[in-house]
Amino acid sequence: MARKTLAVLALVLAAGFASTAWADCVYQGKKYPTGTKIGGLTCQPDGTWR
Repeated sequence: MARKTLAVLALVLAAGFASTAWADCVYQGKKYPTGTKIGGLTCQPDGTWR
């Protein structure tokens, strides 16, 4: 039983960490999805503008 619980917990944690890889970017207080272009900058998957 404990082994199954640990497996489920590990799966939930892995899914949570995977979803954080697709971070939104914030520009002037507003969130934008990855790939958005504003004024020559593009929102990157890590949440930065380049």
